[in-house]
Amino acid sequence: MNSGHLSQKNILIIQGPHMPLVSHMFNPNPNKITINLINKTLKSAAKKLNCKVKILQTPHEGRAVKIIQKNRKKTNGIIIFPGPWQQTGHSLNNTLNILQIPFVTILINEK
Repeated sequence: MNSGHLSQKNILIIQGPHMPLVSHMFNPNPNKITINLINKTLKSAAKKLNCKVKILQTPHEGRAVKIIQKNRKKTNGIIIFPGPWQQTGHSLNNTLNILQIPFVTILINEK
């Protein structure tokens, strides 16, 4: 099945190494933002847009690459919160360029 022919939009969300620590990245209210709140908000927004989301959090770039490759025919797009992979994620960037799956990179400014 080609991703262009999927009836429902499927979005793969990949969260990099520091997402479980997102509540520690912000001051003065470190307990206001959590990975669980972010995931709940993403799922709620997807439901309103009639999209299905699959969320993966991993500190391992190789695992993220493997998940992208495995889901390449099942997804219409990818959202990535790369953290430090933004600077060093060569395998991840190469995979995205080879597969030409639409993606968006979300950067979170740390302190």
